[in-house]
Amino acid sequence: MSHRRRSLIRMAGVAAAGAATGCLGGEGEGNGETEGNQANGGGGTADEEGREEAEEKAEETSTGGVGAETAVAAEWNRMRVRLYDPVAFASAGATDTAAGTAQEIFARFEGAGGEYGAHEALEETDAEAYEGFEEALGALRQAVEEGDVETAREEAGRADEHLASAQRAHVSENDAYALDLLALGTALSDARIAESAGGDGSSVATSVFSRFETADAHDPVEEANSEVYESFESSMSEMANGNVGAYGDTVKAAVEGAYSVADNEETVGAGHLAMMSAQGYDAALVGESGGDGSSVMSGVFGRFEQARVHEMVEEASTEAYEGFESALDGYITALNNAEGVREALGTYADATLYACFAVAGAEDDAPVDETSSGDGHGGGTELTGGPNVYEGEPDADHVVDSKAVVFEPETLEVSQGDTVAWVYTAGEPHSVTAYGDGIPDDAEYWASGGFSSEEEAREGWENGKGAITEGTYYEHTFETKGTHEYVCIPHEMAGMVGEVVVE
Repeated sequence: MSHRRRSLIRMAGVAAAGAATGCLGGEGEGNGETEGNQANGGGGTADEEGREEAEEKAEETSTGGVGAETAVAAEWNRMRVRLYDPVAFASAGATDTAAGTAQEIFARFEGAGGEYGAHEALEETDAEAYEGFEEALGALRQAVEEGDVETAREEAGRADEHLASAQRAHVSENDAYALDLLALGTALSDARIAESAGGDGSSVATSVFSRFETADAHDPVEEANSEVYESFESSMSEMANGNVGAYGDTVKAAVEGAYSVADNEETVGAGHLAMMSAQGYDAALVGESGGDGSSVMSGVFGRFEQARVHEMVEEASTEAYEGFESALDGYITALNNAEGVREALGTYADATLYACFAVAGAEDDAPVDETSSGDGHGGGTELTGGPNVYEGEPDADHVVDSKAVVFEPETLEVSQGDTVAWVYTAGEPHSVTAYGDGIPDDAEYWASGGFSSEEEAREGWENGKGAITEGTYYEHTFETKGTHEYVCIPHEMAGMVGEVVVE
């Protein structure tokens, strides 16, 4: 196999980046871009013919603002917002973090399966938008890896518009405006990400402000509630002028504006929950960059207690309400203690998604359940390491960091007889799994969990075995010369692969 398989997996997230200049929004056959009009908070727009087709489809398929499709549309808002996270890091010069964040977004999208999961629902709704989204996301990842901030911002906008076009197939026009406003309000949180990484938060806020001025939602929001509109613009202006602390006021205005313009309050409630989920990821990124992630979530908690959606969740489902509050409290505790942050984030994200479906009246259709652990391996199965996964600090010749969705270093050169340890440093739980056909013919098979073949390792992972989690590490001593290629099973589609070259 040599480098072929590893290279293909490594580039899977890029997904034909060169083709990312194709369809914009997946609406009809037109793929032209109208300059100066960034629809729905994104960086690009569809042509008028495509927009009309999307609106006609929305009339045919709208659930009237409630139901599983509305919950899916709200969940896409979380991804729309997260597309700009790597751009914020790239603007601060944190190229490696930007690339890792882009990979993580791709991995979570790939893993969001099920009939009403974000991945499969997008493909079923609009195959063209689905392909365009994956291509733009791949191009975004490539751009941040190269430190090309402007291209990264453009590709984030293109991917954003693909998701926005799919939303318009599931909700009314006014509900789509509401989701756009919520996405824009949430995206301002990236100012805090940029500052935590040593960048300029005001420039990020200025970029979002510019998107709002040309967004389709701009005029409808102003007409629906001029007072809220002015409050939203004023707080955005403060952030653009350097007052990142005005974010809370911006969020409140965005939520109120969304209720003012929407046809269905359930859509706004679900979208507000998606907003809080996106802020959860921001909190982790801020904390990992040296900022105060717990304060981000404390703000979320405070606003939730006073929000309309608080009562909406409680009335919709006791299980969803209790699960959400418990997960939120657990996540804040993890951030305060700087322990188990990513696991707590996964639980919080799943609880938020479940609450989103409950508010939309589709609790039974949620792609997760109220007790989901959010561990990233496909359910509530308890994760365990195995006979060769240890707690504490390793005493090895070489150490590889297992980050969000990347091994660092990706290529490691060692001498025969050296011991290598893989240490968990960030992200969701990982595996270290040798490719059966990617190691020397006479080498003993190796993998976290102590499996004897790649097939056994993959089956073991499905059963929660072979995981490297916070505070643990896996180690292996290399006795056979040659190139040993390996992968992290849950993040394989995000390109989390590596190799050890034994000389």
